[in-house]
This record gives sequence, structure tokens and C-alpha cells, in this order.
Amino acid sequence: MERNLKENEIRDNFASRLIEFRPDEKLINCEQPYSEVALRTDMQTIDKDNTIRIWEFKVIADYSAIGQLIVYLHLKRKETQFRSNVVGVLAATEIPSNIREAVIASGLNIELYTINKSVSGREQYLAHNEVSIFFPKETLV
Repeated sequence: MERNLKENEIRDNFASRLIEFRPDEKLINCEQPYSEVALRTDMQTIDKDNTIRIWEFKVIADYSAIGQLIVYLHLKRKETQFRSNVVGVLAATEIPSNIREAVIASGLNIELYTINKSVSGREQYLAHNEVSIFFPKETLV
């Protein structure tokens, strides 16, 4: 029996297992608000090279997710006075080909991260999740 998932559930499940999927990254926070606007990023991480990643989680990615990430990326870059490397990550259980093409063709500095059903909570955890990385960085877990 499949239940309706919420983006926060997917994010929380992924964040709790971040070290498993992204061993070089550390969780900064979830639901980080920006002081100048009433917006919150789903999750922020930082890697060993001090690259900050702004994560947007969706059950099924759509064009609005790209728009959200563009705004979040700008706000974070502005917050760091444009001194930090900031990358967006669109993470979803499904990323339609038209969304993939738009991100890749536009050079938006957004990674695409496909989360499989076991990680999203849609199925019981499977021990051997496969990860594939493409350029621009696209990951399937």
C-alpha cells in the first residue's frame, strides 16, 4: 500500500541518512529562513571543499522547483557576499526529461538528484542503492 508522501518526509529521511549518500557533506540545517524574505530552503549542506549546497526536495520535480532554487541560490550568494561557492540541488523521486533538459541546457549550476523509492520512504529500504553521477552533476540514489 503506497501512501502519499510529503516533501518534508522525503527531506527528513534523506537528511537523516546524508552521510550514507553524501559522505563528503555535512548538514548545515533544514528549513533555513532568509531574514529579508519569507522563504525557507529545504536543506543546506557543506562539503569538504566548502561548497554550500541549497537543496529543494520535490516528490515530482517541476518548473517551479527550478525557479525556487534560482531565488534561494541568489539569496545565499548575497548572504555570503558572493564569496562562497553555492550550488543548487533539485532532489526528487521523479525528474521529468523536460526538467532535466532545461537545467542542463541553461547552465544553471543546479545538480539533479533522483531519490529512489526506498530512500524517499515509498518502499522499505533496499540495502544496495545505486548511485550514478552525470555532468552537470546528476545523482540517482
